Amino acid sequence: MMNLTTLALAHEINQPLAAAGNYLAAALRLAKAPDANVPDRIVDASIHAQEQVLRAGKIIKRLRGFIQKSEGERTIERPSVIIDDAILLVGAVDSSIKIETRVDATLPRVSVDRIQLQQVLINLIRNSVEALAGRSESELVLSAIAVGSTLVCFSVHDNGPGLSKKVQENLFKPLQSTKAGGMGVGLTICRSIITSHGGHIWAADVPNGGTTINFTVPALSEQLAA
Repeated sequence: MMNLTTLALAHEINQPLAAAGNYLAAALRLAKAPDANVPDRIVDASIHAQEQVLRAGKIIKRLRGFIQKSEGERTIERPSVIIDDAILLVGAVDSSIKIETRVDATLPRVSVDRIQLQQVLINLIRNSVEALAGRSESELVLSAIAVGSTLVCFSVHDNGPGLSKKVQENLFKPLQSTKAGGMGVGLTICRSIITSHGGHIWAADVPNGGTTINFTVPALSEQLAA
């Protein structure tokens, strides 16, 4: 039932997204006309809006394919690029939150559905940003390290209030949420995406407080990445 509902919802959302994309394309054509005299910042904002509408359409396409058990589009990516892009796609973050990335430049590349993996990171980043709301000296660290020669482990750490043992145990179960009004499906979808990539996702204990979510994806050998 959840699969059918999601597919139906994705189908319905596609129509207004396509319409919004068409309107933005038309607006940009008008704004770029020689006699339009439209400020550059409005044109730039419209271009960014159009990019996000197109991205939303791609996410829905991937979601439909994921539910229908298709393989998706796997590409060879650098972990550092995936993390940097996810941070950019999250958009504006409270200036009181210090965001740091720690990625080994020698990490092997990974073969992943880039949009799906970015969605996992965006979900985790947004959860951390919400946990840090109203706190002073807030810190968010995104990192990636090699685990042996076969895995790359991504981590999202914040110095927020942390999670109890009970919450950690149920964190990735369907319809479980720590947020008021939350549906409890975001992390479940994250787990499904990582599992479909042959990886694992889990919440780690943080001795000094805060929350760390780790997930792994298989690393490519040098021969395959070449």
